[in-house]
Amino acid sequence: MYYFGDGGARYTNQFYSNWGNMYYFGEGGVRYTNQYYYNWGNTYYFGDGGVLLKNATQWLNSTMYHIDNDGVWIATNPTIEAVVNAAQSQIGLAPYTWGGGRTPASIAAHRFDCSSFVHWAFSQAGIILGNYTSATTWTLEGYGTPVDWSQLRRGDIFFMDDVNHVGIYLGDGYFIHDSPNSSTGGVGINRLTDQVPDLGTWEEIADNINRRIV
Repeated sequence: MYYFGDGGARYTNQFYSNWGNMYYFGEGGVRYTNQYYYNWGNTYYFGDGGVLLKNATQWLNSTMYHIDNDGVWIATNPTIEAVVNAAQSQIGLAPYTWGGGRTPASIAAHRFDCSSFVHWAFSQAGIILGNYTSATTWTLEGYGTPVDWSQLRRGDIFFMDDVNHVGIYLGDGYFIHDSPNSSTGGVGINRLTDQVPDLGTWEEIADNINRRIV
């Protein structure tokens, strides 16, 4: 596949953007398809149809990568994977329990609310976000460093509904949280575009208050 632009000139060693998708035409003007591209120390991947892969999670050479909104591959941190694995281990074990997760008994019974669940998941990776007995969305908001919504990556936490709810971003538009409105009625995975009863989508109620803990 080749592309000929204004004046009929063939694109060679250059990018091309069309309908929100990015493509790259390399040596001889051939479009990159299902192949990697390396530039200034960054890795990119052009998949089926030559479209640049963005905002996804992929494996390469036994390493998991997060692919950001610009298509740059970022090796995920083993600590983040430990957080995510702990969080996913609780899917479907118990319904959302407001005030849960703040005593050893409620933790043993897998009973959390949104903030105690996030606190617990990070604690399983050795990251203590304050005293678990008093964890709230507002205390969690004070940890880590701020990150813009457009730069969210795997392991970041983000707040919704006027900081009344918090989730852990997984990548590719998915996140894990504990909510009566989750996919399980407790700890579950949702897409940002999923509907929240009477409120719109999760993305629409996001506060753009996001923290990178790791």
